[in-house]
Amino acid sequence: MKKRQYEGKVIDFSSNSDFLQKRRQDFNKTIKQKKKISKNMKNIGNNVYCRKIIYDSALGASHKSTHLARRLLEGVFNHDAMMGCTLTGQAPRTKDKKSAVVNPLDQQAKGAIVEFAMHTAVERKWPIQSRQIILKEMSQRSLNINATT
Repeated sequence: MKKRQYEGKVIDFSSNSDFLQKRRQDFNKTIKQKKKISKNMKNIGNNVYCRKIIYDSALGASHKSTHLARRLLEGVFNHDAMMGCTLTGQAPRTKDKKSAVVNPLDQQAKGAIVEFAMHTAVERKWPIQSRQIILKEMSQRSLNINATT
């Protein structure tokens, strides 16, 4: 029997011990969860995932990188995460909302959306648009989503 101290406890590490069976179950659960994520989600880069149904519709309906980025924004961020947030973290310039504290959207996800949109535009021979234009369009879309609810 292989016994060692693990997290302050003496644990039996033989092949049929309860400890190892529990670890195997945890590992198998994690693998199943990853498969479930990969079935419903699509990686757009930098470990940023977009809902597959939105990803597919965005690629099918877009003809510019700005269109694609605006549509992917809703697939990467859920509605609750976007509420009360702006793309940059700056408060809107209207008088009634200027004092409100506003959180920015995740920078890594925002960058992944822009990079994916620019790469797809080159791949599909769409009109090339700059990073600033794409970010401006995404910012407008995030404000539209906040304004509608």
